[in-house]
Amino acid sequence: MTDPAAPFQGKKNIYTCERCAEHIVTIDRDPGVTPFMIPCKCTFHCKGMMRSSFYRVDQSMKPRWEWFKPESVEGLAAWEVAHVSKGGLMLREVAKPIAEVPVLLPCPFCGTAPNLIEIRELPDNFVREHSVRCDDCGIDTFAEYESEVVAAWNTRHSPKDGFQARVAQVHDDLFHDDPTDVAERVSRFFEEACEVFQAFDMAKVDALALVVYVFNRRPGEPRTEVGQAALTLASLCIVADLDMMGCAEADLVKLQQPETIARIKAKRSTRHGRGPLPGLDPAASEYQP
Repeated sequence: MTDPAAPFQGKKNIYTCERCAEHIVTIDRDPGVTPFMIPCKCTFHCKGMMRSSFYRVDQSMKPRWEWFKPESVEGLAAWEVAHVSKGGLMLREVAKPIAEVPVLLPCPFCGTAPNLIEIRELPDNFVREHSVRCDDCGIDTFAEYESEVVAAWNTRHSPKDGFQARVAQVHDDLFHDDPTDVAERVSRFFEEACEVFQAFDMAKVDALALVVYVFNRRPGEPRTEVGQAALTLASLCIVADLDMMGCAEADLVKLQQPETIARIKAKRSTRHGRGPLPGLDPAASEYQP
């Protein structure tokens, strides 16, 4: 039975925007007063006002918004404090039941559980868009609606069959009996990078000047610097009219050949300790400037 002192408590209502024509379904959780007009809650950047249907709606509808009486006015704007002091209710989105919380797949790059984020715009606290973010990798996906961003995240390309995973397969053939480490891989990357500079006719004096410039700066974070190196290489390939992944795939095919693996193993066996210089490749003709 309806409480005569709170005739609309538990009742559903619809607010329809006069500009974009979208609507929301609300429910009065607590006894109190609700406004006739509210700013649009449906369409981002819509400046329209939503008009109440005065509860003359289908009461079986499922509400996504609720009118409630705040336990405290702390943190509310002056007009909100005045509204609540006169018996007014505040509007918020209904908390989702556990069964409706979207299932997010682990990050395809590191396996960490991601977070679903609502990006809101002040002062109306309007949900502008949604994001799914992996805090460990820093990768994220954006979309206007929750269902869209969840679908986009859950269908992200998995790196399991990607280029790096296929290089990892060759790693086992190359290094299982003579393990490599980060220090050696850094040296070989630097060597290959220098060969790229040389291939594009960079002068030794310019290369050395850049080495001094970089090493006079504070070291960066590995994940950030690797990402920037990859982006910069892609940019170089765009300007040089090269297919970066095409070049990489062609070299991976050569690397997978048994004779290439045997040659690299022989070269690594001539290394002296773990210094930055590579071993000697007897089959290669050394260029002396």
